[in-house]
Amino acid sequence: MGKFMCRCGKLLSNSLDPNEVELWVYTDKEFSEKVTDKESTWLIDLPEYAVWRCTRCERIYFFKDLQPVKVYKLEEDWQDDGEDEDDDEEEGEVVIIET
Repeated sequence: MGKFMCRCGKLLSNSLDPNEVELWVYTDKEFSEKVTDKESTWLIDLPEYAVWRCTRCERIYFFKDLQPVKVYKLEEDWQDDGEDEDDDEEEGEVVIIET
């Protein structure tokens, strides 16, 4: 893929190997179906989505066919102390921003 500009302005790149941007994400089911022999894990197919994490704001980008299809951003107050009784949202809820 190469380079991608995060919404926070940070230029992301997977040019280096290893790097802190590119994540390898499989569901447990996908991984179990792909890996039948523990010694051949390096032969498994690529995951359905390419997943990148911004090292500045920690947004998570899901790419399909080289295009971002989903973006996840951490909530600002996700480590809330729980004292706000008016907060109807569940703790740790993910905010999804469609592109």
